[in-house]
Amino acid sequence: MAKGLLIPWDGATPIAEREFAKLEDYQAAVGGYTEPVYVVSQGCTIDGNEEGCFDGFR
Repeated sequence: MAKGLLIPWDGATPIAEREFAKLEDYQAAVGGYTEPVYVVSQGCTIDGNEEGCFDGFR
């Protein structure tokens, strides 16, 4: 099980620590299909909503 930080895009919702066990956990956190961005220099992955730009998440 992976641990991560949920950082909401709206800035109003507080940052929260979460545990992710399966793909559906990531999809629920981002509100749709997940798109991973690998940050090799930091040894981490950032997962975001794949369709975020279309939904107005800028």
